[in-house]
Amino acid sequence: IAHAMLANALAQLMLSGIREPDDALRHEIQTHIKRALQLDGDNPSVIHQVVGPYSALGDYDTMLRLTRRAVELYPNAPLSHYILGYAYQNLGRCADAIAAFLQQDRLTPFDRGRYLGLANLGMCYLLEGQPAEAEAALDRSLALQPE
Repeated sequence: IAHAMLANALAQLMLSGIREPDDALRHEIQTHIKRALQLDGDNPSVIHQVVGPYSALGDYDTMLRLTRRAVELYPNAPLSHYILGYAYQNLGRCADAIAAFLQQDRLTPFDRGRYLGLANLGMCYLLEGQPAEAEAALDRSLALQPE
């Protein structure tokens, strides 16, 4: 998971503007992703960590393929459905993202990260023109994490 975390950290530096998104940085991110997946590519935590870097690199097809793989491997893991929803959301496929976030919510009544899925669910509902559902999901998210 260390290589996945490094790829994620480098992607965050790139997205924040701290590091220039040049070819060397992109190659370094891709190298860490590749190594992470070679070492532990069936681990949903590793997949979760590399979804962000793939998004930052604009490789949405690979991001979606990996998140689908996480759901296949661990269909009862809330994290698998969260990252699938995140991938769909990044691709602008909000209806698919809603289904994934709803599944995460069903699987995780006591998960500490549940509020993130609910917040993303609310945003997807809003983008799909369902303001009442969006407000309900965001209210549930804020109830779990008011800060």
